[in-house]
Amino acid sequence: MKKDGYRPPVAETQTEETKTNDDNKATMPSIEELDVLLDESENILKIASMSDKEIDAMIEQRQKSLDRLQKINQIEESFLQRVERFKPLEGLTPNDYERLVQEKIIDSPYAERLKKFDNLIAGLESLDYPSADARTELERLSRFRNDL
Repeated sequence: MKKDGYRPPVAETQTEETKTNDDNKATMPSIEELDVLLDESENILKIASMSDKEIDAMIEQRQKSLDRLQKINQIEESFLQRVERFKPLEGLTPNDYERLVQEKIIDSPYAERLKKFDNLIAGLESLDYPSADARTELERLSRFRNDL
C-alpha cells in the first residue's frame, strides 16, 4: 500500500558545483578564430567525403605537375648552361677594334682614333734614343692606354 505523496528514497549523488570565479570564465572566440576553425573543419569534411576516383584524379594531377616541374627545371638548367657558355667578348683584345665596333662597344671614329693612338705609342717605343720629352710622352700615353 502506498501513501499519497510518498516517494521512494533516491540515492543521493554528489554534483560538483561550477565555480563562477572571474579567472575561470570562458571567453567567446573571436571571428578570426571561428573562421580558422570553420575553414579547417570544411577542409577535413571535404577530404573525408572524397571518393576514390577523386583522390586518384588528384594524385594523377599532382604527378603531372611534378613531371612538368621537372621538365621546367631541365629547361632552366639548359638555359643557365647556355648563358654560362655565352661569352661574346671572350678572346677580345683591346686592340681588336673591328670586333669592338661589331659588338657595339665603340663606334668606328673612336676605333680610328685608338688605332692612331697605338701607332703613336709604337712609334715612341721604336725610338732607339728617345728624348726626355719622348719618354715622358710615352709614359703618359701608356698610362692612358692602360686605363682604356
